[in-house]
Amino acid sequence: MNHNTKYSRIAFPQDLEQHIVRRIHNAERTAARRHFFGLGAVALASLTSLVPITSYLSQALTKSGAYEYISLILSDGTTLVTYWRELSISIAESLPVFGFAVLLGVTALFLWSLGKTVRDARGAFMTTQTI
Repeated sequence: MNHNTKYSRIAFPQDLEQHIVRRIHNAERTAARRHFFGLGAVALASLTSLVPITSYLSQALTKSGAYEYISLILSDGTTLVTYWRELSISIAESLPVFGFAVLLGVTALFLWSLGKTVRDARGAFMTTQTI
């Protein structure tokens, strides 16, 4: 093994390692800030969209007649015992599946993006001294 290569005679600056680590840290912090603000915007948008989605779902439930089936079940227990199959099928058919699916999807998107935003907040605002 020959240790006398052309690179063995190069004098590296003493703070080269610190400079490289600082640049890597800055790049990681920049990426974390992008993720933080991007996913924060997604979380905010999904949170604000929950209001019209809930309003739409409430109107769809009113139009579908599901409230009448549910009030019938709650008002008369013997009807539920006697006709539980027919009532459950009628309720399932009258529910606005699209509204529930959108509400569930947007809620899941909000929770996912909120979790990722909270995770990235630490890396986005961490200083070099806290490494």
